[in-house]
Amino acid sequence: MPADSAPEINQAPAVALLIKDLALVWAFYIACALILSYPLIKTFSTTLAGSLIDPLQHLWIMRWYRSCLLEWRSPVICPELQYPVGAPLGNFSPLHLQAILFIPLSLVLRNDVLCFNLVWLFAMTTTGLGTFLLAWQAVRDKPCAAFAGMLAMLSTPMMLHCRSHLELITLGGFPLFLVGWMRFVDRPTRGRLVVSAGLYVLVALCAAYYVVFAMVPAALYVVWKLMNEGRNGPRWLVSRMFWLTGFGVLALPALALVFGNHIWASANGYASQRSLTEFNAYSAAPWTFIIPTPMHRIDQFMPANVYAAAGYSLGMGERSSYLGVITILLIHQAAVRKEKFARRGYLWLALVAMVVLAWGGVLKLGDRKIVLPAGWLRDHFFAFRMLRVPARFNLFVGVVAAVIAAAGLKGILARISQRPVRVVLYGSVVALSMVDLLIFPFSTGKIPEMPACYRTILDRDPQASFVEVPQYPSSGSFLYSLTSYWQSIHRGRTNAGYSGNGNTPMDNLVSWNSPFSYFFLEDPNYLADPEWTSIDVVGGVSFHDYTWLYLHQNKYRYVVLHQWKGYADGYPEKLSRVKALMSHAKIFEDARTIVYDRAKLTPPTRPVVVSAEGWRESYLARRIRAVGKTSSLAVYNPNASRPVSLALNASAFRSSRTARLLLEGRELASWTIVPDREFRTYRTPPLMLPAGVSLLTLDCDGEETPWNSHEFALETDSAPYSLKVAGLTISSESVPSDPPTRQIAAQPKPNRLR
Repeated sequence: MPADSAPEINQAPAVALLIKDLALVWAFYIACALILSYPLIKTFSTTLAGSLIDPLQHLWIMRWYRSCLLEWRSPVICPELQYPVGAPLGNFSPLHLQAILFIPLSLVLRNDVLCFNLVWLFAMTTTGLGTFLLAWQAVRDKPCAAFAGMLAMLSTPMMLHCRSHLELITLGGFPLFLVGWMRFVDRPTRGRLVVSAGLYVLVALCAAYYVVFAMVPAALYVVWKLMNEGRNGPRWLVSRMFWLTGFGVLALPALALVFGNHIWASANGYASQRSLTEFNAYSAAPWTFIIPTPMHRIDQFMPANVYAAAGYSLGMGERSSYLGVITILLIHQAAVRKEKFARRGYLWLALVAMVVLAWGGVLKLGDRKIVLPAGWLRDHFFAFRMLRVPARFNLFVGVVAAVIAAAGLKGILARISQRPVRVVLYGSVVALSMVDLLIFPFSTGKIPEMPACYRTILDRDPQASFVEVPQYPSSGSFLYSLTSYWQSIHRGRTNAGYSGNGNTPMDNLVSWNSPFSYFFLEDPNYLADPEWTSIDVVGGVSFHDYTWLYLHQNKYRYVVLHQWKGYADGYPEKLSRVKALMSHAKIFEDARTIVYDRAKLTPPTRPVVVSAEGWRESYLARRIRAVGKTSSLAVYNPNASRPVSLALNASAFRSSRTARLLLEGRELASWTIVPDREFRTYRTPPLMLPAGVSLLTLDCDGEETPWNSHEFALETDSAPYSLKVAGLTISSESVPSDPPTRQIAAQPKPNRLR
């Protein structure tokens, strides 16, 4: 067997190492983390490490776990957030290990910021510790292994993610699992089986992404061992199959339990598919590993901003992978000098493989697209379809690269006979690496105090429900991340909720058709004529009438308009129009918020319609809605004695459909809707509807599943549907109701990455 395979190493020194040196190494990493995050150390108990948007989401998640534990509630779905649908925990980052640390800390310290920062510090430093132990297995040199842990902790992906993603910087479980896995595959025993399976579950508790990512180096190790066995390879593999099966038997049920919330959310239609466009966009090309970002000090010596020239500026936080000059030189040293260390061939193989996977799904050469290994894995393995950002493999690259760099440093030091010179050189390498990799200034965020309006309203109306304005979808916004955290304090019901993976039923029901949507507020023509405007696919409607029915149908009692600096600056003109139109319903105002009460709004004086269940977001050169076999419409009729007419501007999907409009099972109208690119208008005969709010059912005689992405309702929505609707109007019979062309004109597609 080749010398570098090192299938088994005497573990006695490792035990001595853990007892004697672990505390000292950890203290060194704590010092490094506090240096890299300066000035966080000055405000450690008052400002969050990093930005606010994702850390506030993480705080809500951990506080929700705590509330469920203390109140004996199920954590599966929070009915008060993303109201009226509810926020399924499966759409959020799991943060299992982080919550396990946060909950006892918060019960003792009663300071969310301090508890978050302590968990953050633990995540950063245990990444270093885990890499230290992996490097120790490889190089058997304590100073060099400690250096490897520092490099992994300060790698550019870690330095960037530590400003936003608490779960992604909890990386220490990966190198620990790799140590346990290699020992298990080398010489399986029952004890090692249990340890390796337990460490894999630990990886799952750290971050959901790492469950998928860790499969790659684990599988590569089996392949590498098989190749090293030569002719005995088949016999060796057969001897390991029983043990590998046992690993799966132990790990899979535990993973199902860990991700039970995510399985429930997917099974119940709350989670959308991951976008192939985003998967291909979030790549980290090989050059990103060797070129510093504009945020590094060394970038001032670069002749140009390569990231901007390559179009990487927008996604720099995910795609930047710079390893550092010292790390690159040491890896080069290890390669050129063929430095020997345990499992050398495997670690080189793992490094190359994960760099290639971080490169993303496709390589574009002019008009040609070449599918890369990450794209192939996504096409053929279900687990990879759950990933949005393959570039995050660069976090694993940082760990393995640090181990190889440690081997290069050990080789250099071994060639120097004078101990003082070795000490000076080692200290210089550590210092230069820190200077090279650190990104200053480190961002911190102070959580704004919760506005007084929530307590004021809830004190007099404990069942209050709020819609936060400007209104955003559930997939992400700074305002909704902040209002989510406030909800964990006031515990009222709100449409807010930043879940990362969008809550599809919630957005289809109340986000895309809202009169307060950021999408409409960005339109310069919106509310130019508030008595004859278009909202979603509904045309020729009064803003007052539509808003009343929208709030009534979705059970929102209060509208909270945020007007404080920094959170609604993008829509001053449109928000001023909203303020003027709703001034008669105002019940609270201060410098930060205005609150309007639905009870003070005047009921509609004309018939009005709002889409309800079953209307899904879609695009086809203009804003449309995909409708399944059964959907519903909320209609308000102010006068039961006057007939109304409802019109659809629609096209059937692929095959002609018979669509029936029903009220409590009674047929009101029936159409045969045909496929037509131009869409056709289908109008009901005069209808006598009861006064007030009625819920109409639109029932189609079938639906069809899209064959390819071009037929999907959206790129992330491959579910079957029956119709596409571009216009929807309702009017008194004496008033013409054809949807005017200007009301359903093409509109820009909203930024789904917002």
